[in-house]
Amino acid sequence: MLEAVAHILDGQPESGESVLRGFDRKERELRAFLERLDPDDRAALLLRLTAGADDPIVAKLARLSTERRQRLIASLAEAPRRRVR
Repeated sequence: MLEAVAHILDGQPESGESVLRGFDRKERELRAFLERLDPDDRAALLLRLTAGADDPIVAKLARLSTERRQRLIASLAEAPRRRVR
């Protein structure tokens, strides 16, 4: 999981892509990755992200703004409910 997150966040900007657009794209890619996780992995990752412990994934996601991290966490928390409906 850490490798996938690192791959997204460490990716180079696309040609002509602004910093803002780059972070928008990375947020979309992270959200898509999180939505593909199985329910157990989503729950485990949500626990890791909300615990705020010394965790490599938490450290990687610290590169994102607080708002982006909160949107990803909210998306992660909602994912199981969306699939059940």
